[in-house]
Amino acid sequence: MPLKYCEHVYKNMNANPCPLCGKETHETDWKREAELRKKHYEEGKHLAYICDDCGGTIRGWWDI
Repeated sequence: MPLKYCEHVYKNMNANPCPLCGKETHETDWKREAELRKKHYEEGKHLAYICDDCGGTIRGWWDI
């Protein structure tokens, strides 16, 4: 029985587009994510999420 989905649906292909089917693989661009995180801190956007009472982080940077 042939598979319904391309291999990139259940496996990281480390490529975009998929070398098997040519479609978007939705791979995370970790270099871009690191640049966005750095910019987030450089611009001081993280300061809005610091607790006034204890100085800890209320919320932080999340990669999904």
